Formats: sequence, structure tokens, C-alpha cells
Amino acid sequence: MNQQITDRQTGMFVAMGIVSLKLLILPAILSQYTIKYSYLSVILGLIVDFVFLMFTLWVIKKHPNFNFNQLIENVFGKASKHILNFILFIYFLIKGVLTVKETHNYFNETLFESISWLFFVIPIMMLMFYVIIKDLKTLARSVECFFLLIAAGVVLTFLLPISDVDFSNLLPLFGKGSEQTIESLFYCNFSFGDYFVLFMLMGKIKLKQNSSKKILIYVLVTDLIVVLFYLVFVAMFGQIAVNQSLAISDLPLHALTSSAISRLDWIIIILWTIILIFQAGILFAMSSTCLLESLKLKSKYVAASVVILIVFAILYYFYLDLEGMINFVTSLPFAIVSAVVQVVYPVMVLIAGCVLKNKKIKLSNFVTGGQIKIQYTNISKVKKLKNNFSFNKNKVANVYDKVFEKV
Repeated sequence: MNQQITDRQTGMFVAMGIVSLKLLILPAILSQYTIKYSYLSVILGLIVDFVFLMFTLWVIKKHPNFNFNQLIENVFGKASKHILNFILFIYFLIKGVLTVKETHNYFNETLFESISWLFFVIPIMMLMFYVIIKDLKTLARSVECFFLLIAAGVVLTFLLPISDVDFSNLLPLFGKGSEQTIESLFYCNFSFGDYFVLFMLMGKIKLKQNSSKKILIYVLVTDLIVVLFYLVFVAMFGQIAVNQSLAISDLPLHALTSSAISRLDWIIIILWTIILIFQAGILFAMSSTCLLESLKLKSKYVAASVVILIVFAILYYFYLDLEGMINFVTSLPFAIVSAVVQVVYPVMVLIAGCVLKNKKIKLSNFVTGGQIKIQYTNISKVKKLKNNFSFNKNKVANVYDKVFEKV
């Protein structure tokens, strides 16, 4: 058991994942399918994620000392553990690369007129390597340190321009375009599955009696903020929402409110940059952990180097082509694989949790030397059975039957 982070920090990890890929380019992508009803797709996606999140939290609560690998290996075997870890390695890697591409595009649109590709990639890769090799406790404390500022930045994003919002753009509620809600969610499911971070945190959370409730509160509040953001975004832009490729930076442009230190939209830009860099680092750290486990690498430095080299190669291949990356993750083959992964993993974890929960007594079905050899995982039941039954050569068969009745 290696419990390193608190339930509060766990909630912050999940909350940061929820906002990182949903408030920048996703609103415009969803609008391509649903015109001005992207918020319906997001609401449905968040509901599905929340259900799987509750399944995962239930398993964590029932088996607080089991990590993901132990859980899978005990029920599905070692081969399954290695395969699932390798798939997770790819899953976290692609989401991390997409986050870095979004960061580069965000920098180009908001902070720089033009930024050299190498000038951006080399420093960001060095920073990602540093994040990967740090321990989980350090990452958790860093997220905790910036979390309130990040939350404030996201809230300010849709509060500042709210006076210019025309909420009539949200009506009619189920008008033309809303029927594509399922289709848009399917093709854009890469932005969901934020509960996957819990798989990597299993066995490392200091759980208390109300820990699950605390984590769920963080998730619910974050989900509410995301939905409100989409409502304001659609109400602001209506039919032209599809053209707003950087939603998180487009909304503050409609707010000219100043503060004592600078324009508030610039503060939001700085805070959102922190979110993207943090989230990319966390995703690559999770990817490195999965690579370590799937290939049985001895050093996390080797795993970190492999991850960074692969990321660099992918970024070089796509270069400045964020649109190409988006086309890839919204393609039919990728959408199918991503959807299957997001369903299969929580279901497998839930099955493993239920199997281990019901595996309270294990029986070895053989008799040696006139005695029944029974392996128990619950010592209290061993004592109880020893007191209730007399094990001798003449009554072996009867005792055997009674033991099975007890079980």
C-alpha cells in the first residue's frame, strides 16, 4: 500500500481533466454537428462519465489497498494487465499530445503573432520530462496550489461577457440540430473519459468515510461550470459558434472590464495556459506509468524518455497542423476504438471489484490424510468454523457438505 494523495487532491485531478479538453476547441467541433446545441452533447457526455466515475469510486472504496494492476491481475490474469496497460499508455499519450497541440495553437492565437515551432516544442518537452519523473505527491500538491486560481479563471471566462449574452439563442430547446446530439458525442468522445485518471490513482488515495462524497462534489461542481460555460458560449455566438475555434479565449474578448493589475481577459489567458501545461504533464506522467508496467521497464527515466521521444515524433509529423490532429481523433475508426475503451475499462474494473468482494473464502477442493484443507482469507470465519465442526476421518464427507453450506 502506498497511499500518497488525499481525497481532495483526487477530486482536483479529476476536475482539471474535465475542463482541459472541453473549453478550447471542443465547442466549435461539437457545433459542426449540432449547430447551436453543443451543450446537449456535453450534458449527455458528462452524465455518462459521472456514472462510470461512481462505478470506479465504488471499487476504490471497497478495495482501498488494491491498485489497478493488482485488481486486474487477480481477476483477469497477468496477460490482461499488460495489454490493458499498453492500451492506456496509448490512450493517455494521444490525449496528452492533443493537449500540447491545443497549447501551441492557443499561444499562437492569444500570446504571439507567430511562434517558432522548435522554440515552443523543445522547452515544453523539457518541462514535460520534468513533470513525468516527479512523484505523484509532488504533482498533487502542485495541482492543489493552483486549483483555486484555475477555477476562478474558468468561472471568470463566462461571467465577464454575460451582460452581452442573448439567451434567446438557446431556444427552441430541441430545435433543428439537436437530433445530432448522439452523433456529435460519439465522434468527439475523445474529450471525455476523464475518470480514467482514477485508474492510475487506485491504492494511492488516503480514503476517509466521506471521501467518495467529497470527490463527487468536486466533479459535480466542475460539471456544472462546464455546462454553464457552454450555455453562455452558445447564447453568445449562436449560429456562428462553429467559427469560434478557441472558445476559452473568444468569450473574454467581449468583456472590457479592467482590474487594478491588467485586463481580466489576460489574467484568464495566463491561468488557462497553466491548466493546459499541467494537464499535459499529468497525462504524460500517467502514460509513462502505464508504459513502465506494460513493458516491465526498470527505470522511470527510461519510460519518460520513450514517452517524450514518441510525443516529439508525433508533434513533428503533425507540425503546426492542429486541424489534422482533430481530424484524426474525430475519425470513425478512432471514435469507435475510443468509445469501446471508455466503456470496457470501467466495466472490467467493476467486474473485478465485484469478484474480489465476493471472494471472501477460497476452498481447495481436496482431502489429505483424513482432513479437509481449506484456505481462508477471513480469520474470524476460520475460528468460527473450527468451533462449529469436528474434523475427523469418519465424518469427512458430512463436514465437507456443511462447510459448503456455510460458504
